[in-house]
Amino acid sequence: MENSYSEKSMCRRFITASIGILPANVGHQSAQELLRDADISMYKAKANDKNCYEVFVPAMRQGILRRLNLETDLRRAIDHQEMSLRYQPIINLKHRSIVGFEALLRWENPDHAIARSSHQPGRLWHGLLIPQLSAPNAGGRFKNRRVVYQLPPDHTCRQDIIKTILALGNNLGRQIVAEGIETEPQRKQLVRLGCELGQGYLFAKPLLPDAIDLLL
Repeated sequence: MENSYSEKSMCRRFITASIGILPANVGHQSAQELLRDADISMYKAKANDKNCYEVFVPAMRQGILRRLNLETDLRRAIDHQEMSLRYQPIINLKHRSIVGFEALLRWENPDHAIARSSHQPGRLWHGLLIPQLSAPNAGGRFKNRRVVYQLPPDHTCRQDIIKTILALGNNLGRQIVAEGIETEPQRKQLVRLGCELGQGYLFAKPLLPDAIDLLL
């Protein structure tokens, strides 16, 4: 199926397939159950890389149901205006001056929490955001606070990691924003290593729009 073909317009097209496979020994009681689980395995294949196949296992069913319930709650949250924006300042580390803000979308619902490390969160929001908004973590910023700051302060690898990230950003023509800065020694260390921008609780937590005026 991957072989290309040409239309009359001379445009070359490629066909791919996402295939869901349902073993015959799963123990279904009706044709409806068979089709349901076959669809689940097909959607699992599409959610991965497409142009692949997935063999159904019962755990897929619970995962799909959790995701569908969460998507339903997200749509209801948007309709009921449970979403709100917070703005966390981005700081020039050397001069301690505000150079910008990162906008963070918060869901005001204590019953749900979507971890940053959850499975492909961008796909969870697919179709719920207008095209002008991008999925979180899809930009050119490197978020390595968890890697760097879990090392002891005097760990020799720590400075090497920071230097490597800064050099990579410079080679790619990207500005690096260090996240999770909580102490003055951390700020000073980043300045010494050549990191220009950062954010964290040392400067400010994510703020409501009204609180921004007090900082500017």
